Parts: sequence; C-alpha cells; structure tokens
Amino acid sequence: MDIRSDRQPAKVQLRGKLTDSGGRSNGCPPVLYLSAGTFAVIMRATNAGFSEVNMIFETERLYLREMKQSDFNSLRKILQDEDTMYAYEGAFSDSEVQEWLDRQIFRYQKWNFGLWAVILKETDKMIGQCGLTMQSWKDAEVLEIGYLFERLY
Repeated sequence: MDIRSDRQPAKVQLRGKLTDSGGRSNGCPPVLYLSAGTFAVIMRATNAGFSEVNMIFETERLYLREMKQSDFNSLRKILQDEDTMYAYEGAFSDSEVQEWLDRQIFRYQKWNFGLWAVILKETDKMIGQCGLTMQSWKDAEVLEIGYLFERLY
C-alpha cells in the first residue's frame, strides 16, 4: 500500500471483483482512496458497468451510499424537522431540500465524496446522512465531518 505524504489521494488496488445486488460481476476491481495528511479514509467503488449508485460502506445494521434524486422525500423528513435543524437556524423549505440534495450529488462528482445516505438494512429506509464535505473557513477550504439523522434514530 502506497500512502504519499502529499495531499493527493493514494490509489490502492484491492482483490476481488465488483458485483451488483444479483451477484453478477462486471470485472471491475474495487478501488480504495486514502487521503494522506488527513484523518479521512474514502472508500468508493468504481462500477461503470451498473446504473445503481455505489455502496460506500457497510456495517451489520447499516450501509452508506450516494444520495440520489429519489431520496428527496426521505431527506425532507430530516431537513424539515425544526428540532433536528436547530443548528441551521430552522427547517428547510422544499426548494432548500432540493438544493441540498443537488449539492451532495455535485460533491460526489467534484470531490468523489460528500454526505452519504445512511440506510437501515432491516427496512431499506434512509434514516440519515453522514460523510465528509469541504467547507470554506477563513481563506481556505477545510475537510469537515458531518451528519444529520431523523430524530427517531
């Protein structure tokens, strides 16, 4: 494994092949990106052969994946809850939720990371979002860890 001291991502080849939910392989090897110089480990599978959004991380109860437009209603439950959104000075409107969702999708394209949908395996329901974002702070962009979940979880 090669981890460089510059802040460019190090590409690490893993063994195995990517498969879709039906177990079919497209022959693409998985790729792991490590960002040297930060505390972040970004796992992203390149899966050009499938149309499904990539799974980022998996635990016994949850999995993380990129958000997609069909997550709008689930995201509304989070971003339109006054108590959940206290740090954002209140709940979002529908148009603000859509802007938030569009911004996350743009971040995947620009940075190869962003806030990911957190899915409860038991119900296949989106219960929150968490991940990494670049935020402006003073005269620089800094990496931030962020999360928001439905209050129930």
